Amino acid sequence: PTSGTNTVTATPSTGGDVPAGVVFLNGSGSAETSIQFTANGDLIPTTATATGTTVTYDALPHTGSGACSNSLTPALTYDTPGGSAPVNVATYTLTVTCGAGSNVYAVSTATASIVINPATPVVTVSCPDSVFYTGSPLTPCSATVTAPALSTTATPSYTNNTDVGTATATATYAAG
Repeated sequence: PTSGTNTVTATPSTGGDVPAGVVFLNGSGSAETSIQFTANGDLIPTTATATGTTVTYDALPHTGSGACSNSLTPALTYDTPGGSAPVNVATYTLTVTCGAGSNVYAVSTATASIVINPATPVVTVSCPDSVFYTGSPLTPCSATVTAPALSTTATPSYTNNTDVGTATATATYAAG
């Protein structure tokens, strides 16, 4: 069946489609041997639901979820190249579709957001326990920056690194 107007021709017979004693009459009062009628068929409505998520970037794909009424299987798509689950920092749209391709069920859709926020990188400064005084500025430290899918170095900056005493080394990282 398809939605819309469908025409059916039936030939009722006693004991089959018509109870005994029932006769179909046309507009002039004569018995009909063949009856034609038109029926409108409606598709069964469906309801789609979509559930998104908000996560911190970790270099992994992140999915949402969806459900359909009438025990239908939801089709999930994402607004990414290829329609696969998103990985990178951004806001994406998940679309859940129910009833697509069916002759019985109406199509319904629902959307939700998948938000992937930037990860905060960890900056680690490593310095030796002590260095020998030279009278010149000393720069013995190193700095590493790590986060999901990120491993790099940073250049430490120093204070009080010329005279005898305790020096301070710091490092920052600005994503670029």
